[in-house]
Amino acid sequence: MFINSDILQNPQSVANYLKGDYFAASNIDDIIKHEMTHKQNWDKAREEYRLHPKRYKDLSDTIDQLNEPIFVYVKHMFYTDPMMLSGYLRDTILVHNNRKVVAELAVLNISDDVLNKLIKEVLI
Repeated sequence: MFINSDILQNPQSVANYLKGDYFAASNIDDIIKHEMTHKQNWDKAREEYRLHPKRYKDLSDTIDQLNEPIFVYVKHMFYTDPMMLSGYLRDTILVHNNRKVVAELAVLNISDDVLNKLIKEVLI
């Protein structure tokens, strides 16, 4: 988990880092939520790979397969209403980084029951 130490020690640094609404995060708690979501997602992938090693090539393949349904769902949202997503989320969709998509969605907390169910399924 990576969190820049300047951000933790300096509220002004947080404000500077988050200005412009590019990220879903609006404060240090959101940044921590984003990073913790990555950890929970990896923990879920490790557990899934441990339980079903023949189903996946490796751990990276495991997390990609777990997250793909979320990516597909959000990609449809992106084409329907791109402005409901953060700039960072739009960019991660364009480069197909489904790991970042999951973490950013956890912070956005979009009111969508299907999406929230999909997110819960890939986190421990």
